[in-house]
Amino acid sequence: MRFARVFLFLFLCISILPLKSQIVKERRIGFAVGNQGAYCDSFPDGANLDFLNYVYRDKFTGNLAYIAFSGYFKFSDTLDLSVNIGMYSDLAPTKHNFSIRYFPYRILGFGISYMGYPQYVNEFNQYHWNTDQGLYADLDPNYKQHKMFNYGLAIGPEIRCSYSNISVDFRTHVGIRWVDILDVEILQKAINGNFRRVIHYRTDPSPNLYFYPEINLGLKLFTISKTDIGIRFRSAAEYSKRAINYTRTTYDWVADEPIVSKVKPISHSSFVYEFDFSLQLRW
Repeated sequence: MRFARVFLFLFLCISILPLKSQIVKERRIGFAVGNQGAYCDSFPDGANLDFLNYVYRDKFTGNLAYIAFSGYFKFSDTLDLSVNIGMYSDLAPTKHNFSIRYFPYRILGFGISYMGYPQYVNEFNQYHWNTDQGLYADLDPNYKQHKMFNYGLAIGPEIRCSYSNISVDFRTHVGIRWVDILDVEILQKAINGNFRRVIHYRTDPSPNLYFYPEINLGLKLFTISKTDIGIRFRSAAEYSKRAINYTRTTYDWVADEPIVSKVKPISHSSFVYEFDFSLQLRW
């Protein structure tokens, strides 16, 4: 989360400072409402805990409504910057999409994009209730929910077209995604016994490739005092084969030394989609 805040601050500085600069040829701001959903494989419990089984417990996580604020800054016919900050129901600015594009040709170019968003790991302690026999598998009675942040940095081709009051932008990026560190513990005790155990999990960044297509359709409605008013539809997706690797350290009451294991679960097929509609002001 600290990394996300630093990255967000730097991008906001980059985007806000040019507002009064003469080098910005065109500016656009927008307000959007949208929805995000995700599909992911889910596997039966095995020899090791798989955190992704508890991010997507029912294979599908959908209907995550969000609002977003966007900024677009065109520096020349060949270079522009887009910033998109979104919020879910908690109204925290935790959903990020940034991109920088360069067009050596009129309609064809390439860009660099960054994305970040949170997901929740829910009740992963159920794994131990299902697999650890003869134990109170978790002495903490509280509902376990932990926020885990996803980040991605990608690059790829860009296409832009415009005709009259209609504009179309399309990209297909490929990049590396990773997850924030999750650091949690499970406390256990033998049923009708004195044996105790502590299991400590610390996830790794677990980088993997992802494919990211996005399309934007814009329509100018009218102009008021040199300011164009329009609407914009945006749709994007993220596909990857991903796993959350981790280090598990087990402290047994009767053991002299903890047992440390590096775990690499099987990869899941993951698909995340989002779409939104926005009101746009351009000048």
